[in-house]
Amino acid sequence: MWGGTVRRRWGCTVGFAQRNYDGVIQLAPLTCMPEIVAHSVFPAISKDYDMPLLTFYLDELSGEAGIQTRLEAFIDLIAAYSRNKEGVL
Repeated sequence: MWGGTVRRRWGCTVGFAQRNYDGVIQLAPLTCMPEIVAHSVFPAISKDYDMPLLTFYLDELSGEAGIQTRLEAFIDLIAAYSRNKEGVL
């Protein structure tokens, strides 16, 4: 059985989806095993709830430019999902 930390990540993510959040960003320390395990289930949650999810694994070498680029792309993805849900092309 998974520990409380992992279940809390899954549960919070499902809760956000059920409350119609546009997307979820997981921030995780690079070598944190509970976060890695939680991330392994995120594709299924994303598919089941039709909600984009993004994970940032961070350490002292994480570059600001790379994070900025991924965040901008994720925002564009969320906008596309919202337009698709509303039937706007």
